[in-house]
Amino acid sequence: MKDKNPELKNNEVLSKNKAQVGRDVSESFIVTGDGNIINLDGKKSSSNSQIEDPTPKYQKTITWIIATIVGMLGIVISLNAILPKNPAITVQNKLVLPIVVTVKDAYPTRIMPGKTATITLFSGHAFPVNVKWVAERKKNSNGQLLGEELKDEIELVDAGKKIIVDNEINLVSYFYPVVLNNTDSKCTIVINDGLNIEYIIGTSNPHRLTNITGYYKYATNSNVTLKCADQIYWLGKRNGKASEGKVVLSAGSGVLEVEIP
Repeated sequence: MKDKNPELKNNEVLSKNKAQVGRDVSESFIVTGDGNIINLDGKKSSSNSQIEDPTPKYQKTITWIIATIVGMLGIVISLNAILPKNPAITVQNKLVLPIVVTVKDAYPTRIMPGKTATITLFSGHAFPVNVKWVAERKKNSNGQLLGEELKDEIELVDAGKKIIVDNEINLVSYFYPVVLNNTDSKCTIVINDGLNIEYIIGTSNPHRLTNITGYYKYATNSNVTLKCADQIYWLGKRNGKASEGKVVLSAGSGVLEVEIP
């Protein structure tokens, strides 16, 4: 018996049934060796034809936006890991005078006595930095600057570090005298009387407190002397003789309270 479809030899013949309303339809087709599909009605189609993505376009757009945001967050996180988290330094002023702080000769910041300030730099790449500070000196009634100049420079300060400014600079201590005159006379205030670093800083009125003075180097023979009308009083060591009272400097500020007599 002859084959009615000789072209189907050595090919696989497939049939599938489609259910339609009111009747059954049988459709036959073959799959060739190269992967093509030939319907028995003679039409040819490819098994590798492109399948359309059923995802809606708006959903694709939202997915793209989310992926972009996640990528940008990844970049920010990477930068935060590289750069200092806090491109700033903190400075605490323990002195009784205001100080002016500069970082890399910029960012001038005035810090009042007993206060703390945070100085933030524009870029974390600036560190380490050199930090300078100088104390603002007071003047007496004649316009004369009181005390010695207090200043310092701290090199190679890293981000996030705290600097404490006190009365000790490079292992040298300084004191700030506050004088209470309990006599009935006006007295001349002399710092380190009889020494090479002697300072006459002004007048102390009777029964008054004088707290506008300045910082002076402290040595084992330092003294604060009041030369009154009929008497000389001092605290510390003067001309080799120590006073009855002891010299006690307040920690950090270096304040020395002097009560005469």
